Amino acid sequence: MKLCSFNSRLDKSFSKYRFSFMGFHLSKEPPPQIVLERSVTHADRSNKSATKQFWTDEESTCLICLEEFHLLDRKMSWPVCSHNFHKACAKKWRKNQDHCPLCRGIDEKLSKELAALQAKKDEEKRVATLEDATQQLLNLGNPSNEWEKRQVARWERVIRRLSK
Repeated sequence: MKLCSFNSRLDKSFSKYRFSFMGFHLSKEPPPQIVLERSVTHADRSNKSATKQFWTDEESTCLICLEEFHLLDRKMSWPVCSHNFHKACAKKWRKNQDHCPLCRGIDEKLSKELAALQAKKDEEKRVATLEDATQQLLNLGNPSNEWEKRQVARWERVIRRLSK
């Protein structure tokens, strides 16, 4: 019995040592908190040769093109979260996306505009396909064989589906 309890105590202390060695701590105290402080460094306004304005790390780079902002760069803030991007990069992004590239905050106004634009494109595609199907059906005329009959039936199904 004593040998068994000695072995289990040895196993526990060895495990504690092993986990401690690997960077894990088996104590009841919470792990130490790491606090990162953000600091803002401003460009020296008296130095006219300064070509960059300094922001915090998160704000110094456009996260669309991954290039740093320069003093004369035109920036755009995302409406929902105020994250900054190059204006040209943000315009390209906003053509197809309604969310911030960094935090994915959705711009509701842009979302509605993109949905309306997509609906318009879908309607234009539907009308073009309907016109194409009608033209194909007219080109077939009166079917003279089984293959042409199947083609006529197929185009009629397409027209019915698109007309709904």
